[in-house]
Formats: sequence, structure tokens, C-alpha cells
Amino acid sequence: MKLERSKLKARNRYKASVSQVRKLIILPVIIVLGALFFLYSISYADRTASLKGSSENEAPKNDVLDVSYTDSGAKEVRFHKTLPTAKGFISVGTCYTSDELKYQLLVVFFDSNFVEQWRFEFGDTGDEWAFDVVEDEGYIIVGVTGSKKYGVRGRYDVVVLKLDYAGKLQWYRLYSGPDWDRAYKIVKMPTGYALAGDNYLKGFDVSTNFGEHDFWLVAIDKNGNKLWDRSFGGLKWDRAYALTFVDDRNLLVVGGSSNSFSDGKRYDSYIVAYDLSGNLVWRLPLVIKNGSVWVTDLRTASGSIYAAGYVVEFVADGGRTNGVRPVERGFLAKITSAGKLEYFRVFGQDIRLHAFDLLEKSETHETFAVAGYKDVSGSKRPWLASVTIDVQGEISQNTVPTEMNYENNYGMFFDVQVVRNPKSLILSGKKLVNGKFVGILRRITF
Repeated sequence: MKLERSKLKARNRYKASVSQVRKLIILPVIIVLGALFFLYSISYADRTASLKGSSENEAPKNDVLDVSYTDSGAKEVRFHKTLPTAKGFISVGTCYTSDELKYQLLVVFFDSNFVEQWRFEFGDTGDEWAFDVVEDEGYIIVGVTGSKKYGVRGRYDVVVLKLDYAGKLQWYRLYSGPDWDRAYKIVKMPTGYALAGDNYLKGFDVSTNFGEHDFWLVAIDKNGNKLWDRSFGGLKWDRAYALTFVDDRNLLVVGGSSNSFSDGKRYDSYIVAYDLSGNLVWRLPLVIKNGSVWVTDLRTASGSIYAAGYVVEFVADGGRTNGVRPVERGFLAKITSAGKLEYFRVFGQDIRLHAFDLLEKSETHETFAVAGYKDVSGSKRPWLASVTIDVQGEISQNTVPTEMNYENNYGMFFDVQVVRNPKSLILSGKKLVNGKFVGILRRITF
């Protein structure tokens, strides 16, 4: 009997110990499951809070669509500009197809989901690039060609092409002097189109040249016939990178950099306005002390002209032999249609701004999307930010950008476009993936 009672006590102690162990195991499991459920609830709440509305068809805020575009045989693809259209997006750039053909001008049309619909290439054994595009009963594209097959008369000629909506070539025209001629921007105007870039020597289509490279503005009709051209510059290097049209004043406004009117070492920027007959209306220098200014983009809104680009400032650095080092920063400027500077704001550090667009505008502030690249430990990274400017402040005032994105891949954005409906940003550029440059397209929906 004593033996049975001892066995019973031992059995009870064993059950108690097992029960205690189970509690010790189950309790942490319950805690972990509870924590996971809590985190899931927060995550679910965040996801549902980010929706624009209750409709399943509406895109979430800050929804990002990325496209890396390449060709199996291409060593490099880049997109310089993507234009939103009613049926999708038209992207222009270049692709390095082979060592024999080199760079070919590239045009790709995507539907609204960035699925490729057609592709067009233009080029031969020289180099060809497309930089800008406008829509006008098809697509009018501006770029540069170096292939003798097309009748190039110098090292490079400006080329303008018209494609129909199916991507079929309607016509192309070349514009040049006897040496080096390029164009980066094209705009529509009442009498046709205008394109801006630079020329190197007088002759052929270049009616005037003041030194080495000059700003070059060329007006053409809707069939590509030259109407007139104008050069701006001095004895040294003057290059135009930006162009816009102010429709309520019928002004063509060109922007670029020049070292002809400085000490020759510093580059200043000039904004130059012409009427539709090519008469000079005004010019405005953008200058900073102890540095250079490079205009890369121009836009218009509500009769005002906006300029953007980057400055190169020299700051003290005791580790260098000359005691200074260059620092690149972005800038935004606002100009009246009469050529008066309203503000000039510098922001950021180690960034090169290639393009911008206006996001919001009010009586007290203006917000912009700015894009280009950021130098991170010596590597260029695609960079996007928003910048809000107090328009009631001083003309020169330091402004802090809000970074929206930069990546780990080497690369850069060349253009940004604001789409109003649905509100989104469209970015174009290139990045390095597995040792090869691919064209990048990014849509960010708010």
C-alpha cells in the first residue's frame, strides 16, 4: 500500500511538472502570436489608410511602378525624356547596339501600364541620340546625328524627326554648320517648332557665330523647313540646354551656360528671350560669387518663367593642395515674362539637378519636384526630391530639399514630368545593372 501511495505521489509530481513545462512553453508562444497579430494590425491599418478611396480600382498613394528597359544585345540604353499622352507614354533616348553601329536614336511607345507597344530606331555607323519630344499630330523628336548616310555635314548635326502615332517615320530634317551642332530641347509655337542647343562655326544653317560654341535657337515650320536661326555668345564656350515657350507673350526663352562674359574660368548662366520673329527681347544673367551656374531646364506657369539647374561652389578644404574643393548644389529661380528675377534659391549638396516640374503653387509658396543625381561616396545615384519655396522671402535664401528617393545603383534621372490626373511623377533616366546600363522609367502616383 505504501508502495502504491509512493507511485501515486510520484505520478502526481510528474503531471504537475509536465503541466508547468507546458505553461512555460505555451505562454511565450501566446505572447509571440499576440505580438505578430498586433504588428499585422498596424501594417494592415497603414495599408488601408494609404488608399485614395474605397474603390478597388484606385491606386494607393505613393504607388511606384518601375521599368528597367534593355535590349538583349545592347550595351547601354538610356531615356532622356518621357512624354505623357492620352493613350500612354512616349520615351526617347538612345541605345548602344553594337561597336559597329554604336549609339542609335531610340523611341519607344508604352501603354498606360508601361507595356511596350512599338519601338523605333534611327541611326547608322555614327552616333545618334534623341533628347526631347512634343506631340503634334504624331511625335516631333529632336536629337543629334553623326552618320554620313543621312547627309551630315559636320561632326554632328541636329536632327528633327516626325513619327506618326504608329511609330512610322514621316520625315526627318538636318540642321547644321560645318562643324559641331547639337540640340537638346524642342517646343511648339504658333508658326511651327523651335529647338535649342549650340553651334560651333558659321556656315550652312548657322547664320552667325561669335566665337567657339554659341547658344543656337532654330525656328522651323511644321514640315521642318527652317524659318530663322539666332546665336548668342562670345569668344568662348556658350551652350544652351533649356528652352520654353511663354504663350501669353509669344516668347521663346532659352537658357544655358557661358564663360564668354566672365573671367573665362567661371561659367555664368544666361536666360535669353526672343519674339516669334527672332528679335532679342531681353537677357538675364544668373551669377554667384566664387562659383559657376548651369541652367539645365526651363518651365512656364501662369505667365512666370522658372529656371533650374546646379551651381558649383568652391568651399574650404585643408586636405587639398589649393585649400578648396568644388561642391555641386541645386538651384531654382523665378523670372517674370519681362525678364526680372523674382528669386534665386540654392539647396542641397553633392547633387546635380537635370530637370524639374511644378507640383503646387499658391500665393505664399511653390513646391517643385527636382531630379538628377546625387554623389554618394563618389558614386552617382538617381536622385529625386521635392523643394518648397517661400515666395515671400528674400531673393537669395537657402532652401532645404525633402529627398523622395535615391538608389544604390549607379545612374541618374534626366527628366521628371508632373501628371495631373491621376497626380503622379514620370521619371526617365539610366542605371547600371549587372555591368550594363538600362533605361529606367518610374511612375510615382500620389
